[in-house]
Amino acid sequence: MLQTMLRDYPRRLTLEVDPDADPIRGRVCEGDEMPEPFVGWLGMARALERTLSRRPDDGRSAEG
Repeated sequence: MLQTMLRDYPRRLTLEVDPDADPIRGRVCEGDEMPEPFVGWLGMARALERTLSRRPDDGRSAEG
């Protein structure tokens, strides 16, 4: 995955967060792709990982 991230660098992501949620809640967006929702800090990290593992050109996972 790291090679994919470096090869496609830089990529612009948007982090949308509900400021009143406890635990933290929101979604990670990249362009017109389907957003990755998350709940909690570890969920946010996983949503970032899933978003970055997609190929920027077609939205599919770079791993498969």
